[in-house]
Amino acid sequence: MSLVFICGPHGAGKTTLLDRLQATNKDIMVPTLVTASVKLHTTPADRIVLKTCLRAVENYEALQLANGQPDKITIGNRCIYDTLAYMNVYRKRGWITESEYSRIFNVTAQVFPEGLQEPQAIVLNPPFETVWSRLQGRWQKGEKKWQEDDSEYCRLACQEYRNFKGNANVLYLSDNAVVPELLEWLDVHRLEVV
Repeated sequence: MSLVFICGPHGAGKTTLLDRLQATNKDIMVPTLVTASVKLHTTPADRIVLKTCLRAVENYEALQLANGQPDKITIGNRCIYDTLAYMNVYRKRGWITESEYSRIFNVTAQVFPEGLQEPQAIVLNPPFETVWSRLQGRWQKGEKKWQEDDSEYCRLACQEYRNFKGNANVLYLSDNAVVPELLEWLDVHRLEVV
């Protein structure tokens, strides 16, 4: 079984990269998950706790799907690394207090299953200017996510994802045009069990 996650800030190009990978390699499976994200109007602290719990459930679903397809490379969308990055962004923006940050950190440590606390992941993190330009293009199509039009929020997200560069479990990319190298990395990690 092989399970890898793709992470990165909104507008990084994750969906485009996944589409290119699937078109290049028939062994890559991007699961369609049954868990649905609900849109709730709540405090930023409660929002990130709910997102964290949802992400843990989605990661567990991806793990189960990967176990059922041992001949495939399963690439899950987002993981604990995204939660950690955005927790720090919320804290730096002043949207959550230090006490709320500690509570969210503890929730994160509790809800992610043991094998999913330090997963193999691709972190796609282009320069902020690239991300910002892509987001603006997405908004013209009427697709805008929560706080996405806050340039400081997006800039901080790009900064936080840079912290994963050098992590032994992460392939860090600043460009989504490196499909051959990425396919080689996925093949090397194919036999690793989560």
